[in-house]
Amino acid sequence: MSSSSVQKLLLEAGSYYQKQLYGPNGRAAWHILQQRGLKEETIGKFWLGYAPGGQLITDNLSGSTVDFEEAGLTQESWKTNRIQSRFRNRLMFPLVQGGRVVGFGARAVLDEMPKYINSPESKVYHKREFLYNADAARLAARRAGRVVVVEGYFDAIACHASGVPEVVAICGTALTPNQAILLREMASTVVLALDGDQAGIDATHRTIPLLLDQCLEVKVCAWNSKIEAKDPDEIRQKHGPLALLAQVNASVSFPKWEEFSSERWSAIEKVQEALK
Repeated sequence: MSSSSVQKLLLEAGSYYQKQLYGPNGRAAWHILQQRGLKEETIGKFWLGYAPGGQLITDNLSGSTVDFEEAGLTQESWKTNRIQSRFRNRLMFPLVQGGRVVGFGARAVLDEMPKYINSPESKVYHKREFLYNADAARLAARRAGRVVVVEGYFDAIACHASGVPEVVAICGTALTPNQAILLREMASTVVLALDGDQAGIDATHRTIPLLLDQCLEVKVCAWNSKIEAKDPDEIRQKHGPLALLAQVNASVSFPKWEEFSSERWSAIEKVQEALK
């Protein structure tokens, strides 16, 4: 199956998932989006969808068994040894690169683990060379002179809906050298807005050297402890878009952030030790 054929099948799958979101099967997924205060305009802009659990994707789109497997839409069940849809009962995030759908990110609607899964590597999707929302953010980043980097899909959508369209997500906690090169092509300044918990801080420390290797100016969001939220999506939900925008715009140079971060966690450790 050629790369263009894979992309055509993924595009058809994206349309199918989107229709399912707006149908009766997508109510639980809609509830998740409404909880986050996302408007229908934003939902449509990111082409969000829903993969139902009771239907095989192969029953709704045309293609051979091999086609669906190569596109990452099906997989063999280790329990039954039968072909099943890879994405079931999940909110779908199309992954777009170069104007084409190359895969999907998917969040469980029910209490299912893992909460997030992605399309596997394929002819058209290479995770280490992909940044979520990069296509849409490129022009905005050029205008703003910066690109904001967050961890997850909802973080990117929250930033976009809060007046920060120059945002991309690494969809994890480990930026790759190839992704750092992509960021350099977008803007000369990178603002890291990774999660404010210890895992996010550790990821920020690991990411900074990769960006400096690309001669980028690096700033970091020093999340205000009074906000009581650990990531952009949560800040927007609890405090609104203006609070998130203010936090991103108040980012500081990485040396100043490292000093602030060290002092903050030292204070937290002292409190935790005193409570033992």
